[in-house]
Amino acid sequence: MKTKSIQQQLVDELDKTSVELAQINLYLEGSLQKSVKRYTKKDGTVSEYELPPVLQYPKEGGGQKQMRIPRRHVDLVKKLLIEGTRRQKLLERHRALSFKLAQLQLRSVDGEKKTPLHMSRSHR
Repeated sequence: MKTKSIQQQLVDELDKTSVELAQINLYLEGSLQKSVKRYTKKDGTVSEYELPPVLQYPKEGGGQKQMRIPRRHVDLVKKLLIEGTRRQKLLERHRALSFKLAQLQLRSVDGEKKTPLHMSRSHR
């Protein structure tokens, strides 16, 4: 009976994780890179100015792509990247819970067998 309650807890946690995943509509995966352009004036002083940030994101089939983000959209992109990170963590949690549940179910099936696993066919 103990295994059933643990299995039910895992199923409940899987359901909660699935609901949270379903609530994430918009997200981005990748990172936001900032850069500064430096240039030397005729008098020898160095000036710099900030370039628009670059979003690096994975492309389909592997590899990376880049896209310049206008300054007015940076806050939105940051929020979407945070949601993407949250989604990744939820997916990892979902995988781990599914694996634990599968292990418990396999153990319960093995426990129902008449012949223990450690006994081979030659020892019966």
